[in-house]
Amino acid sequence: MARLLIVHHSPTPTVRSLSEAVVAGANDDALEGVEVVVRPALEASADDVLGADGYLLGTTANFGYMSGALKHFFDTIFLEAGGALSEDGSAADSAGAPKPYGLWVHGRYDTEGAVRSVTSIVQALSWRQSADVLSVLGDHDAVALAALVRRGEVTPTELAAAAEARLDAVDPHLNAVVRRVEHDPESAADGPFRGVPFLLKDLGQDLAGLPTSGGSRALAGVPATETATVVQRWLDAGLVVIGKTNTPELGAKGVTEPALFGPTRNPWDLAHSPGGSSGGSAAAVAAGVVPCAAASDGGGSIRIPASACGLVGLKPSRGLVPSGPAAGEPISGTTTNGVVSRTVRDSAAMLDVIAGPAPESPYAAARPGTTYAELAQREPGRLRVALCTATSLNPSPHPEAVRAATRTAELLEGLGHEVVVLERAPYDDAALSRDFLTSWFAHVAAQVEEIKAATGCGDDGFEPDTLVMAALGRATRATDYIRAVENRHQHVRRLADMHREHDLLLTPTTATPPPRIGALDPPAPVRLAQRALVRAGLAGALRVTPIVEEVVGRTLAWVPYTQLANLTGRPAISLPLHQTPEGLPIGSQLVAPLGGEGLLLQVATSLEQASPWAERRPVLPPDRAKR
Repeated sequence: MARLLIVHHSPTPTVRSLSEAVVAGANDDALEGVEVVVRPALEASADDVLGADGYLLGTTANFGYMSGALKHFFDTIFLEAGGALSEDGSAADSAGAPKPYGLWVHGRYDTEGAVRSVTSIVQALSWRQSADVLSVLGDHDAVALAALVRRGEVTPTELAAAAEARLDAVDPHLNAVVRRVEHDPESAADGPFRGVPFLLKDLGQDLAGLPTSGGSRALAGVPATETATVVQRWLDAGLVVIGKTNTPELGAKGVTEPALFGPTRNPWDLAHSPGGSSGGSAAAVAAGVVPCAAASDGGGSIRIPASACGLVGLKPSRGLVPSGPAAGEPISGTTTNGVVSRTVRDSAAMLDVIAGPAPESPYAAARPGTTYAELAQREPGRLRVALCTATSLNPSPHPEAVRAATRTAELLEGLGHEVVVLERAPYDDAALSRDFLTSWFAHVAAQVEEIKAATGCGDDGFEPDTLVMAALGRATRATDYIRAVENRHQHVRRLADMHREHDLLLTPTTATPPPRIGALDPPAPVRLAQRALVRAGLAGALRVTPIVEEVVGRTLAWVPYTQLANLTGRPAISLPLHQTPEGLPIGSQLVAPLGGEGLLLQVATSLEQASPWAERRPVLPPDRAKR
């Protein structure tokens, strides 16, 4: 039975009549199953308030001290109705479950109108007693949740509370979120996603006043001085940020296992990795904490965790999404922001929110004449798709990776498209990986030096693997770095040649299923050699040892397909169309020509309809306990 507490401060005729009318059972249909308790303000106890499913504070004056004290003491959400409360009570459908809520009811309303207002609130209480908001959160994508908020069927506060409740239940098993963010859901901006709970990645997505640790001890206590452009766009869209997600140190690995926060685990199998570097975001979305979450991609960091966690992961074209104001083109333009999501339409609608240049952007990337959400609903026409599973970085991809791509090819053929099998990669993937790592190591070196200068920390602020990468970057000659960056144009030309004959390139997203936690750690002898060389200041000597080849093989062998889209600046998407017999997801990647986001979204929508994946959900320990 729901319990409604009415606390009145002034025994005015209106407040007295209101109390008497409700207690007497006015509008019996609405009050059925609701216990109503009336208390004078000075007699209301903590047990009265905490035992109520909702309560009204009736008064003839705006007693701010009363609401402020209760709000602080009981962590209660108050909505002040004042003159804005309509007589039919439409503005009184306020947020309550699972915490009590408060509403000012002023004596200047007539008794009949006030009773109708209370009735509306009681109806809302009754609905919330029977509805499972956690279920609503889990069964709807972000687009659908935003529509529910607009129709008044659920409130931003309810959704945020449900997301936090789900996070409380699953994160002890996942370690996906490293920082909770204070929020006021009801003050969310009036944008297309108003009231939808959301998570930021704790790397490159600054929220002013909060640290962006990047998974590093050196940055864990350094607050951001400004909000990133892309984060502000998410806030302007009405998203409610409830936390920041785990990432490997400086985003430099394809798994999410930072020493600072510990590893994030895959919801589909807790012994396995969710991938990286957006592994925390992907794990949280797959576990049903939020419908989609912020991610970023400098070498596959949207698509790899999307593949590992059974999600949609779209990496936009270079320059389409701004990286400012702190950066122009991170890692020489290879990195971009986006989201991981459960549905194609969420990825499309989120791209509409964040795409487009900012005043500090280096240039403006071309955009379609309509929204990406609208483009995603169009038919793509008959396409010619090149299927390639071959890679020199992993001459024997896992059979399940090959099966993921070939199954996608079969679906495409069933939709009327032509699929052409390529026996070798249409680009020099060995050369591309060397160029990728040359510029990546140089970037890590520059970033480590910048962080040391800004914070005063030493090597002890970083993980050994990060120090090794930085040392390799410092040992890189300027001419080698410039050559690696300039070589990107050759990779662009080869991919463009392929796209002249084929509309899309289809590959597995990863060459293996998600690895087990710790599987990519360096072997003990390698780790000891690395640490000795770093302490001696000779880590640059690693460039002429077999250790570098071991690092390349260990880190890229399971993700050899994703760096292509970063170095060439082309858009790519990972789709969750396959699972291993053990139940681990493994994605298929589609790479489009520059500006081909619309085409990717159209094909992804048709594949989503042909082989729906939304009903596939991991079962976590809290879920098993309910069965």
